[in-house]
Amino acid sequence: MFLKAERLGGFLIKSVDINYLDRVLLLFRKRFIKGFVKLKGNRFYYTDSVSFLTIFSEIFIKKIYKFKSNSNQPIIFDCGANIGLSVLYFKMLYPNAIIHAFEPDPEIFKLLNQNLRPYNFNNVFLHEKAVWINNQELSFLSQGGSSGKIGSSGNAIKVGAIRLKDFLQNQEIDFLKMDIEGAEYNVLLDCKDELKNIKTLFIEYHSFYDEEQHLDEILLFIKSAGFTYYIQHETTSNSPFVSINSIGNMNLQINIFCYKNF
Repeated sequence: MFLKAERLGGFLIKSVDINYLDRVLLLFRKRFIKGFVKLKGNRFYYTDSVSFLTIFSEIFIKKIYKFKSNSNQPIIFDCGANIGLSVLYFKMLYPNAIIHAFEPDPEIFKLLNQNLRPYNFNNVFLHEKAVWINNQELSFLSQGGSSGKIGSSGNAIKVGAIRLKDFLQNQEIDFLKMDIEGAEYNVLLDCKDELKNIKTLFIEYHSFYDEEQHLDEILLFIKSAGFTYYIQHETTSNSPFVSINSIGNMNLQINIFCYKNF
């Protein structure tokens, strides 16, 4: 997980939704040790302090998921909901929103459910599933923070998967967030004809050293669906021909913001 000094400073200063002592303690907590902070009046649990810092900073400080809707009850699909910070933000942005949140990691899903229960939100539907191209069982690598992904190894577990395309065929979606750690290309390929039903789309694209890149195809899907896009790099490498600032085994991670001008 990539943490810049300015991100840490921004979290310490700007995270007014979390009391100052909790903010300081988070900065010194070791990785992958469970804990909680007080957030909007309730305990909010996490599995990894660095993952929490990064996700909270992106959502509540940078506000990367902020979007405008003409409806006071927008339909939101949160693919890769993790421990629930994004769902909480969407409900703060649009209290009447209808949200479908998908999270396949069983331990993370427990916290997602635990974290959201005290807020008593209406119209929030939690799915302990990976979004995928079929309804099936998949091998899943749990990282313990925010980077679990579909894959096979000696540490893989089995999780249920659900075909996202089936949800998109017969309804209009106001906002779809896709942060599924490398599975985005396969899912978008399967859903490319349904992307026209989405008004606003966020994609976190991941490229891995040992896999073929598909960014060009994803951008073509987006353009064909009538979107204009804006790309935001997660990391910047000053001399990429010499070395790339990688994140784990990823050689590229970018946010793609997709919107329509009509």
